[in-house]
Amino acid sequence: MNWLFGKNLEVSSLTSTTPLQQQRLKQIKSLNTYHQNVVEVKRDSEYTVSFHCCAKTIILKIVLPKQFPNEKPIVYALPSFTHQWVDDQMRVVGSPGLNMFYMHSDLGKVIQHIIKEFKKNPPQFSSSRDYEAPPIPSGFSSSYQSTPISNFINTPTSTNQDATVRPPLYTSSRKVVSNKTSCGNLEIDAVMDKLDQLQKDELERISNNPELLLDYILEMQSVVNLQAERAKLVEDNENIAQKNMSLEPVIEDLKGELKEMFEEYNDIYNKFQVGARIQDEYWQIFDVNTISTNLRISLMQSEEESEKIAEDFLQGNILLEEFLPNFLKKRKLCHFRRSKEERVKILQPY
Repeated sequence: MNWLFGKNLEVSSLTSTTPLQQQRLKQIKSLNTYHQNVVEVKRDSEYTVSFHCCAKTIILKIVLPKQFPNEKPIVYALPSFTHQWVDDQMRVVGSPGLNMFYMHSDLGKVIQHIIKEFKKNPPQFSSSRDYEAPPIPSGFSSSYQSTPISNFINTPTSTNQDATVRPPLYTSSRKVVSNKTSCGNLEIDAVMDKLDQLQKDELERISNNPELLLDYILEMQSVVNLQAERAKLVEDNENIAQKNMSLEPVIEDLKGELKEMFEEYNDIYNKFQVGARIQDEYWQIFDVNTISTNLRISLMQSEEESEKIAEDFLQGNILLEEFLPNFLKKRKLCHFRRSKEERVKILQPY
């Protein structure tokens, strides 16, 4: 039923004015056919294909030269890893299909073979990785993420590498005496102020039971806003789900109507096919060339019959009284058919 619903697998439009451009468009369509997650970075020139391997996501960057597919494509792999098919610049150089690529190769199959090789022989990723900070929740400033955790701990000012971190000091009132450092967020500073006012035993209790600290976090306005937004999103999702459920009977009715229309279309189409076949038969029967041929054949038959009657008369096989009416009748029929043939010739196309 593609004629009804349509199927449009779009790739970037390339003006097919030359055979080379047509082959280029064919190769791009092949890439979209074999891979579902193709991303067009630069129109008709650069594409990316991502896949999962060893619990990591690998991206293949495919660069198409100007003379592609006469020139083979260039494929890079991201992120950095070690593999026998990849050189120091992360360019794929070990694929036989890529190295022997020519105009009638299949780009989609070549990239698919590269992905299979990486999955069959997984690459080795570097163990040392730069630390990536997690995303900042709504309500927290960027300075909170960039502030080192050492700013929140009382460290000695000495530059001696062997110096150890000293524990916080307590006064006789058993309150913590700390060098308070602002993290640049009012809400976090407020929580720190509340914790600063607690006794040692209360802090120990919070340290042993992290759920108590969660109460302070849940009281933060940004967290309250997140919870409210989450509740609103849940409510919106429920409303959308209910609306979709209410539209289900309408969709079922429309599907039934569509099915009836499709069956009606099939009936009409079958009748049309029968009528078209009958029309072709009549067209062949009443074609001018066919009529002219039939008239020519019947004319020749009439002339042969009249000549046979004349020959029988001359040989004395038939009498004059029988010869005249039969001979005149046949000749008259010959002249009628010859006249019709000449008229049909005028109607014949050149």
